[in-house]
Amino acid sequence: MLRSAASKAMWIGRMTSAVVGLAVILALVLGVASMAMSATRQPFILGKQNTADQVTKLIRHGAGAALSLEVHDGQPPMKVNSSGKVANLNSDLLDGKSDTDFYAAGSKVDDSLHADSADSATNATNAQNADNATTADNADLLDNKDSSDFQPSYERTVVVSPVGTDTENGTALLAALSSITDASATNAYLLSIEPGTYDLGTGSLQMKEYVDIQGSGELNTLITTTVTPEECIQFATLYGADNAELRFLTVRAGACSTAIYNNSASPRLTHVTASASGAGNYYGVYKRESSSPTMTNVTATGSDYGVTSYNASSPTIKQSTLSGSTYSLEHEDGTAKVADTQLVGPVANVNGTLHCFGNYDENLAAVTCP
Repeated sequence: MLRSAASKAMWIGRMTSAVVGLAVILALVLGVASMAMSATRQPFILGKQNTADQVTKLIRHGAGAALSLEVHDGQPPMKVNSSGKVANLNSDLLDGKSDTDFYAAGSKVDDSLHADSADSATNATNAQNADNATTADNADLLDNKDSSDFQPSYERTVVVSPVGTDTENGTALLAALSSITDASATNAYLLSIEPGTYDLGTGSLQMKEYVDIQGSGELNTLITTTVTPEECIQFATLYGADNAELRFLTVRAGACSTAIYNNSASPRLTHVTASASGAGNYYGVYKRESSSPTMTNVTATGSDYGVTSYNASSPTIKQSTLSGSTYSLEHEDGTAKVADTQLVGPVANVNGTLHCFGNYDENLAAVTCP
């Protein structure tokens, strides 16, 4: 009887110990889980949408990547829904092309004067393929280079940059214009000249139809020559062409007689300075043989003639400055129109028609054209 009672008491004791032990274990596990959930707000569940109201950081101590994403071939390992640029994300490719496939900013002019478009991607911040694996819609860098390190690619714009001495720059300018061989009414070009002095030496620049020439400002882009007076036979620094515009630069005659010469050509001149000074007959702008250019905001200065118009030429001159000791404006034959222009020097009209409106001299006194 006593033995049976003792056995039952021992059994009850063991059961009680087991229950108490299980309770302690559950309390520890549940307590830790509660602490973890309290610290992280909620667990990260794979295959489900997870939300958070604070930034989540993944920190790896030691060498190696902090995150590795693996997917099937051809599948993007990551997707984003914002067009914002990701700072310090270094892309390796832009539309499948490396940085060497682009025309770098400041590159010298060579036979490859304009780069082809890479899927019309002109901004290095819009990377489609980063490091051959990760798609980054707005990467901050391409092979450790910012977008400012690349020259935008153009279809029909030829950019001319300074490449060395003034004479070397002039050679590069002539080569750039010479490279344009397919300009037409439906395929017009822009020759864009960066700041610098472009010395054509004993050569001259002949404009082409449907090719506009644009400098970087009259104070920043200078086209000139170093021709000696003995070499000047009806020589000009620049010759105009029909269906083309010259703008935002200065043309200097050097030792020759004429800065800009239009012979049976009617270019548009806008914000251009044409300067010719020396001993002899020097012309800022010379026109003949039915040349009818439109000149707006042009400063034409010659030691003798600012603008001369001969042989049935009919220029239109607006808001300009013409200066010459012999004549600021000399017109013969044809019909010339001059409005809101400063005329510094005498005005001559020989057997032609000259319409003037609102013109004035260096003292802002009204000038009446003959």
